[in-house]
Amino acid sequence: MTTPLFRMEALNARSGRWTGRIVLARPVPMRVAAWVSAALVATLVAFAVMGEYTRTVRVAGQLVPAAGTLQAVSPQFGRVTHKRVHDGETVRAGQVLYELSSERASDGDGIDRRIEMALKMRGDMLAQERDLQTRQLQDRERSLSARSRMLDGELARLDQELVLQKARVDSALRMADRFRGLRQQGFVSEVQLTQSENDLSDQQSRLQSLERARLASSRDLVQLREEAGQIAGQIHLNGAQTERAMAMLEQEAAEHQGRSRIQVLAPADGTVTALAAEPGQTVQAGTVLASVIPAGSDLEAHLLVPSRAVGFIEQGQDVRLRLSAFPYQKFGQATGTVLRVEHSPLTQSAQGDGTPAAGQQAGNETMYRVVVRLARQTVLAYGREQPYRAGMTLDADIRQDRRRLVEWVIDPLLSAAKGRAGS
Repeated sequence: MTTPLFRMEALNARSGRWTGRIVLARPVPMRVAAWVSAALVATLVAFAVMGEYTRTVRVAGQLVPAAGTLQAVSPQFGRVTHKRVHDGETVRAGQVLYELSSERASDGDGIDRRIEMALKMRGDMLAQERDLQTRQLQDRERSLSARSRMLDGELARLDQELVLQKARVDSALRMADRFRGLRQQGFVSEVQLTQSENDLSDQQSRLQSLERARLASSRDLVQLREEAGQIAGQIHLNGAQTERAMAMLEQEAAEHQGRSRIQVLAPADGTVTALAAEPGQTVQAGTVLASVIPAGSDLEAHLLVPSRAVGFIEQGQDVRLRLSAFPYQKFGQATGTVLRVEHSPLTQSAQGDGTPAAGQQAGNETMYRVVVRLARQTVLAYGREQPYRAGMTLDADIRQDRRRLVEWVIDPLLSAAKGRAGS
């Protein structure tokens, strides 16, 4: 048996390296890398071709009644004496909103107050004059009535006397006829016959006097009754004349009161807002004292859009609304669609009617009004439907232009190329 030159332990110790074994890393196969890169490129191309981006314009505005806001204005200069409603109250057409006074001042009492006192004094004098005339005519009527009763009694007495006197005349006539017969027979003298005939003439004369007296009394009674009837008519006539004069006086007082005390009325049924005056303030003619939102009128959003962004806004475009009164972070955004785009730019005064944000946005830039129809008139807040109110301010995003991503990249290049080719 051959003995090795070196011991096995020494050989084993020499065979192991202190750095360890060599490990060779195998790279990722090129095919896998190619497929992954191709998939990534395809995804990017698909996203660029299929993906879409919507261009939006952010503007400010406010909610306005679709039927417009009716204004209650002061017809003339005056001082506010009473405010009959409060903001947000529901009113009826013709309901009094404000009461004004145009009373003029002078030394002492106001001129209007003095005019009212004079008119009242004239009315009192007319009433006193009417009462005095009525009492006088009634006294005259009572006097005539008493005289009429006296004449009625006198006529009754005369009728009785006439009956008796006619009997006396008949008796005297028979006596005279008898004396004539006796005179022919010679039983009485001529003197006795003459006395009998004189007695007959006297009785007939008394009868005629009574008849004349009765005729005169009857005539007086007729006149008294006619005069009494005229007095009754005169009482009615005086009353009618006085009533007419007092009616004219009341009309004059009403006209004066209408000129000095003015009532500002609600132009239609609805909700009153924007009360602009308090009692004691003076207002000029034409001053807007209140606005009335017609009942049943839906709200719409009026947006102020700058001229640089209005070109691509069209009817039917979607709009996202964020109302300041209902933070969208908690209550979400309202939606709507463009109803119309006004083609005439707004004046500076019209621009100032918008919200403060809108005024800051407008600056010196020309603005256009865009009207948006709301999808809903309420917002769900804390489990209840809260209605929107006119005048609420808002921000809006108008979805203006929706194109693919590749179009956003290619279109500017094509436009530049066409412009270069045209030049």
